[in-house]
Amino acid sequence: MDIIEKVEQRLSLYASKPTVLSRKSILSQFFLHAGEKEDYTEDDAISFLNWAKNHYKGTSINHVYASLRWFYRQVLKKDLQLKPPEPDYDSIEAVPLSRKDVIRLILATKFIDDPMIRTFVALSTIYGARRKEMADLTPEDVDIE
Repeated sequence: MDIIEKVEQRLSLYASKPTVLSRKSILSQFFLHAGEKEDYTEDDAISFLNWAKNHYKGTSINHVYASLRWFYRQVLKKDLQLKPPEPDYDSIEAVPLSRKDVIRLILATKFIDDPMIRTFVALSTIYGARRKEMADLTPEDVDIE
């Protein structure tokens, strides 16, 4: 049984489909990065985590770390001695929108033609996304599906 079959067998024990999909996606990137082999070292994990820090942001890095830790413990039966990644903090605190601005933005969504953008603006306004957070978003950060 090769390593990918072992991963799929272990993942099939999970009840949560999103967890299975997330781990499969991350580990397939790991196998592309480190190469497909029977044994992986901690150096492989460190190298991939460093690569991921340049390609992912925020909680995605934590998902990568959790997936690697799971893979090493559950599939390889090794304890990964990596320290969890620390979150990045902005040096400038983002200011929340005023009540008046929130109302204006919600009303403005009526005039946005694209339904995907209209929904995104309405939801982000209602759930309190701050201007700085909105400005920092890129299309890759938003998964509408």
